[in-house]
Amino acid sequence: MTDTAPPLARPTEDAVQPSFHPAGRVEVAVLVVTYNSAGDLDALVGDLRRDASRTRLRVVVADNSSSDDTWEVAARHPDVIRLRTGGNLGYAAGLNAAMTRAGDAESVLVLNPDLRLPPGAIRSLLARLRFDDGAGAVVPRVETPEGGLSHSLRREPGVLRATADALLGRAWPTRPAALSEHIRDDRHYTRPRPIEWATGAAILIRSSAAVAVGAWDERFFLYSEETDFQRRLRDAGWRIWFEPAACVVHEGGGSGVSDDLVALTIVNRVRYADKHLPRQAGLFRAAVIVGEQLRRDPTHARARWALRRRSRWAALPHATRDGADERPARTAPTVDHVLVTRFNLPTAGPESLVRARDGWLRERIDLFERHTVPSVQRQTAGGLSWIVYLDPLSPAWLLDRLQPYIARRVFTPFFRDEVLWPDVARDARAVTGATTDILVTTNLDNDDALADDFAARVQALARRHGRAAIYLSRGLIACGDEVYLRHDDRNAFCSVAESWDAPGTAWRDWHTLLGRHYPVVIDAGEPGWLQVIHGGNVSNRVRGRLVSPVPYRRLFGDELTDVPPPGLAPVLADRLVRVPVRAGREFARATAKNLVLTLLGKDAVDRLKDRLSARRSSSDGVAQ
Repeated sequence: MTDTAPPLARPTEDAVQPSFHPAGRVEVAVLVVTYNSAGDLDALVGDLRRDASRTRLRVVVADNSSSDDTWEVAARHPDVIRLRTGGNLGYAAGLNAAMTRAGDAESVLVLNPDLRLPPGAIRSLLARLRFDDGAGAVVPRVETPEGGLSHSLRREPGVLRATADALLGRAWPTRPAALSEHIRDDRHYTRPRPIEWATGAAILIRSSAAVAVGAWDERFFLYSEETDFQRRLRDAGWRIWFEPAACVVHEGGGSGVSDDLVALTIVNRVRYADKHLPRQAGLFRAAVIVGEQLRRDPTHARARWALRRRSRWAALPHATRDGADERPARTAPTVDHVLVTRFNLPTAGPESLVRARDGWLRERIDLFERHTVPSVQRQTAGGLSWIVYLDPLSPAWLLDRLQPYIARRVFTPFFRDEVLWPDVARDARAVTGATTDILVTTNLDNDDALADDFAARVQALARRHGRAAIYLSRGLIACGDEVYLRHDDRNAFCSVAESWDAPGTAWRDWHTLLGRHYPVVIDAGEPGWLQVIHGGNVSNRVRGRLVSPVPYRRLFGDELTDVPPPGLAPVLADRLVRVPVRAGREFARATAKNLVLTLLGKDAVDRLKDRLSARRSSSDGVAQ
């Protein structure tokens, strides 16, 4: 499919007032999330009813505890499906609630309640979706009530674009694409074409694409949830089309306007960068702060206040539920939790030379017995299983060392030449029986340790959030007699929570890229994991800042008992010299990796890692 296509003519509509279809197969399920929308809803439903003369529609209104007459206005239309979300849960949560009532539909149409639909808009959107089998979503041309064009198209956020937008603002509206997230050149709004994303006032989504991408990310509450959803559509291989033959009129301000909402709009841009640009999120946030300081818009004072400290974000609008007495009692979902460890699974490329060395294996089994096994046995949560993958050609002495753990069912061994994420899903089903509501898989390396409450914390997050990639972002790194506190939002101790229906598991992608496939949940509580730096590490290295192990000994059994607290001089030297040096080195590595990933793709990064591992293997061989 090419990047351009002939325009589709706007169909004409007959002035007919048919019914919607609460049941059965429909072409479009229309989802409308309302909050104090009584003044807009009747007009929108009237436009939809007119379009239902030629399109089989289902209309679902999910109300976020409006305090006006929105619920009663919706009740005037008995063929509209109404549901209460149980509070002011935000736009994303409202859409997720509405999706549960979408039923059997070819597509779902997300609409703001303060929209008006000229005749033929829905047919034009649907025609474009059907024109391209690879189209996951279609967005319309958006106009103001006065008939002017609304610049609704956007480019993917990034540090360079955020910096340029901060410095230039609305100046030079036709500047190169690399220098602006906003598309303000009217010429881009005249013909249909694939886009990166558009503002979310109206978006038609293919139902199969919506199912594949999963729930809208409720952490955004309001704003940027459409940026995230469309990013995940593209990452899943779907195209997003702009169709100017479909036009909607947006009143704007349907959620109200306040300094808090302005602040939330800007803070959620940083949240988006945290999720999708974790290595560049600090620079992105800095660019946003610079832009706000340069503009000095008085209505953005609250935003400038919130941007300075993340702890202030909790004071911005967020999900609130109705009184506890009004909520129906629910049974907590049950969880099967499977730890997944690659012990000496054959590795493609030169890295296999490292893993195959007899000395490497002997060092790893020592570390495995000293750190990994005791930490798993100390877990306070139930419902825990452990899969360990082994090379079918493992030496007899290694199997003899592992046999006592296998006999006691500490873990279940699987002997494989290769393991992909569908294999992990099948093996997890085999060891658990798959009788619970939620499957949680966690990656655990064979030389590291978990905090005693790691599994309990991850399972609690899984029950609360459902489908998600889960990271306990704070952990410790042990190197000799030193311990470092590390904060890493995309660390290798990653977990994935999902249903048993076609699970992807924590091995679905690199641990840094699971956010492409799942909403991301980050727990920045107490340290949840311990990495051990040693001579046979393939990639781990000292990061974070030097700390005393004393406050953390209660979390890790005997792991830190023999590690002495550092003196004042080493701590100061680390803060003033070593931390900045490590930060600069990590920034350079991350920048290079992201550049290669962007320009050449994931396979090129894998090849680069293989070459580095081969070089290390060669130097180790000379040393021996």
